[in-house]
This record gives sequence, C-alpha cells and structure tokens, in this order.
Amino acid sequence: MAETTWTLTEAARRCETPRPAIRRSLDRGDFPHAAKGPGGAWQIPVGDLVAAGFLTAEAAREAGAPVEEPVAPSIAEAVAEAEAAAEAEVAEEVAGAPAHPEEANAPRTEAPAADGLDAPVAGDTRGLDDRVVELKTKVMELNAMLTELSVSNEVLRTENAAAAGVAEELRAEAAELRARNDELQERLSQAEARVSAEQDAGRQAQDRQESHQQEQTDRISELTAENAALSEENTQLAARLRQLTSEASYRLRR
Repeated sequence: MAETTWTLTEAARRCETPRPAIRRSLDRGDFPHAAKGPGGAWQIPVGDLVAAGFLTAEAAREAGAPVEEPVAPSIAEAVAEAEAAAEAEVAEEVAGAPAHPEEANAPRTEAPAADGLDAPVAGDTRGLDDRVVELKTKVMELNAMLTELSVSNEVLRTENAAAAGVAEELRAEAAELRARNDELQERLSQAEARVSAEQDAGRQAQDRQESHQQEQTDRISELTAENAALSEENTQLAARLRQLTSEASYRLRR
C-alpha cells in the first residue's frame, strides 16, 4: 500500500508549522522520499515528516495517515551477517588451498600476465592465517561500529522523542493561546457593544435635554410676550384712568 503523502501546504497545516520551515527542510534534503506530483507540486511522505521530527507517529495515525516507525536492525543480526560474510570469505580462501601439504612447498609458477598485472597462483596458501586474523579484526571493528551506531540511534530516538514532546507542548500552548485569544475577542466585542449602547443612551439623553431646553426657551418667549402684552394693557388702563380722573375733576369744578 502506497504511503500517504501531503503537499507543502497540507504538511504545514497538519504539523502546525509555518510553510517556509517545511520548505527549508525540503531544500535541505530532510525528506528523502519527497517527489513532485503530476501537477508539479511537491508530495512529502508522512513517514519523512515523522522521521524529521515534524510529526509523531501517533499524530500521523490520528490524522488518518498511519506510518510504520523505523526499527533499528538488531546488533546480533548485523554481527552474525558480518561473521557469516567473513567465514564465507575464509571458506573461499580454504577452497583454493592445495589438497596435500607437499603441494604448498612446490615451486610457484607464474601465470601469464594479463593487462600488465600479475595473477596469483591458485595453490598459494601463504598469508592465509594473516587473512583470517585480518577478517576477525574487521569483524571486531564492525561490531564496535555497530555498537556505536546503536548508541547513536538510541540517542537520536531519545532526542526525537524529546522533540516530539516539545512539539506536543507547543501545540497545546498554541491551542491554549488560541482559546485565550477567542475569549479576549469575545470580551472585546461585549465591551464594544456596551460602549455603543452607552453612547446611544448618552445621545438620547442629550437629545432629551436639548428638547427640554428648547421647550423652556419657547415657554419663556411666550411668557415674555404675555408680560409685554399685559404691560401694554396696564399702560392703556393707567392712561384711561388718568383721563377719567381728569374728566371727573373738571365736572366737579363746574
């Protein structure tokens, strides 16, 4: 079954990592099995993302793209293979040795030179012990190298697990920050709604105050006009009263 692959954009979204970071890893060769699809877009296997530390195998399975975690080869198996190869090489050397000891002391015959090189005599067994020792030394060196590689592999596994844990913590922190941001946005919206309502109420109160002031101004104008009319009427009555008083005095004198 073909392994699941993601585009750069999909990988960035699934891994919660900026797209340029995925691109830089691709350019560095961190995704050895990545290839361009029919449309020219890069397709990155999920296994490469897991191996590079951008995604855990568990997260890949949760995303619907199961991958098999790489299994380090057994040191015993690797050593056994190396020893088998050495034994096979020794067996080939022994197979070329003479059947009788006296043949080993027979004078060597030089085979015709081919392409300017001297061909070895088939029956020559000298240096066979040295060859065996050399092969055993190589096996020991391979064993030491495999042990060192196993330790390095274990260190890399530990670092990868630690990086995966850090990535998980960062994803949890990012989710918490998003939730906090959503909460702050909601509170901000509520505050803006309250401010808008208070501003509307203030405008309405100001409109009512202005209307009341206008009513008072109009009432004062009306009262002023009525007072002026009463004053005029009072002036006319006073003039009439003086006229009547003058007429009454004139009649009394007559």
